[in-house]
Amino acid sequence: MSLSRNLYFARRGNVVLAEDIDNHEIVSLNSDIEALFEHIIGGREVYRYSPEIKLVTCVVYLGFSLIGTNCTSGQDYCNITLVCKNSVEAGGQQKGYKSVHLQKQCTLVFLSAILPYIYSRLGYFVQLIKNEIHILTTDETIDSYIESPLYSQGQPIIN
Repeated sequence: MSLSRNLYFARRGNVVLAEDIDNHEIVSLNSDIEALFEHIIGGREVYRYSPEIKLVTCVVYLGFSLIGTNCTSGQDYCNITLVCKNSVEAGGQQKGYKSVHLQKQCTLVFLSAILPYIYSRLGYFVQLIKNEIHILTTDETIDSYIESPLYSQGQPIIN
């Protein structure tokens, strides 16, 4: 599908405005989903899982927007269209531009939603890994076995 109109690069102001509108929509949707979950599972659990709820909100908003209408609310408001270059014809001439494929839209959703989630939870995951490594390297069962009075008497301890 080739776009027949003249295309120009979007102005920086329009890109920032589109992102601001999209962020406002995501925050609004996120607060509604958190309020729903707060009634279902309680406030503590909502706070505990707030990064995951935000991830689901971003994926839902961006996924449905990009797959359904090929642009988000902010891009639609600012009249921004996501396009990519067509492949080169056999004669070596460029066909022009076409709208973005589903694969590139999914990549955009991944980069916009999942990478910020991983970055926000990275400290938590690193701490979990450090704790597991600490538990594995300091095996308390062996230390307690050697220090037990039964070991000094030569009797095995069976749990």
